[in-house]
Amino acid sequence: MPITTALAVSFSALALVALVQQIQIRQLQRQIREGFQLTEDALNKGKTAPDCHQEAAH
Repeated sequence: MPITTALAVSFSALALVALVQQIQIRQLQRQIREGFQLTEDALNKGKTAPDCHQEAAH
């Protein structure tokens, strides 16, 4: 196999690996964003509930 063909095949393989990794990164970013949103929603939901400790202190 000529060197130029070998280099082209190697470059194509590296590009494919980089693409797969980029897809995985995007999926992880989405999962993290969704997890933070769920956490934020749960915390905000807790804030809207009456705080019985503060009411008892008054």
